[in-house]
Amino acid sequence: MDFFQSLVNCSSFQYMGLAANQFEGALPKVLGNFSTQLKFFSISQNLIFGEIPSGICNLVNLTNLYMADNKLTGTIPSDIGNLQKIMDPKLLNNDDEVTGNNKCSTTNRTEECLISMVKVGVACSMMLPQERWDISKVISELHLVRNILLSTRI
Repeated sequence: MDFFQSLVNCSSFQYMGLAANQFEGALPKVLGNFSTQLKFFSISQNLIFGEIPSGICNLVNLTNLYMADNKLTGTIPSDIGNLQKIMDPKLLNNDDEVTGNNKCSTTNRTEECLISMVKVGVACSMMLPQERWDISKVISELHLVRNILLSTRI
């Protein structure tokens, strides 16, 4: 992920699509120093881990931000509201983050199902075809939702 540093001085940089490329590592803090002209940023379906750098909130012209299907942890930066131009705010889609701690609670089950349904809807409507889920993953996720609702999930 060292190549990110070389992109910091690209003042007209508007598009960065790195989805499904097996990139591995933490997102570097220099991400927040990218051009404020950046409109599209996609790192979905990689092996990226760690926290989202808070500097991402400096990219005020982002209209599309895709970070799904990685191993991101931590909290979403509190200044994420600065990204007011995002039309499709799919920030996280980490399977480990979706489940609640108390599976017995009806409220937690309902919330978990709603999160999963939104996740499926967004994942099926991604702008780039290679970022959309295939039907087998959609069916698998919908089966999980059904099982959660029926409390048969172990």
